[in-house]
Amino acid sequence: GRKDERAALKNKTGQAAIQLTNEQLGDLKNRLNAHRHTNATKMKQLEELRTRYDLMVNEAEEAVQTDAGESETAARLRQLENRLDKAELKCTEAVTIQRTYNQIKSHLIQESLTYTNRLDAMSTQIRRTQQELHEAQRSALEADLAQKNAKNELKKSEDKVYRERKERELRLNELKSEAEE
Repeated sequence: GRKDERAALKNKTGQAAIQLTNEQLGDLKNRLNAHRHTNATKMKQLEELRTRYDLMVNEAEEAVQTDAGESETAARLRQLENRLDKAELKCTEAVTIQRTYNQIKSHLIQESLTYTNRLDAMSTQIRRTQQELHEAQRSALEADLAQKNAKNELKKSEDKVYRERKERELRLNELKSEAEE
């Protein structure tokens, strides 16, 4: 959870925490893009099946319409029966394709219902990770500022100690000179 993530980030330097958070953000974005790609691919397959189905239905309708308007001779009747058989086969195949199409469509609809939740969850995670990144960057800046301030204070203290020691040495030398005189 978030506590584990924060605990893991506490032991890192500001830059390492930022790097880790950036990697997590990148992973989440990659997963989101992969889901979008999968969805687009399945929608393309669905459209291709729909096109094939429509084409077969049109062919079957054309065959039936042609068969209905012919003469009644025996030879022509056999030809019409052959066409009818072909049309029935195509209709059967079209029904099978339609059934497959409907199954795929149903499956895609079911999947699409969860995409919104997944995308929302990923978006929330991205926002949370970005917020943590901003917090880590702010903490890193504060730590850097505190380090600079501490160095400045140390330098001031060292300068003061050095100055006071020099003053004591000068005073001691003056006293020695007076004592020798």
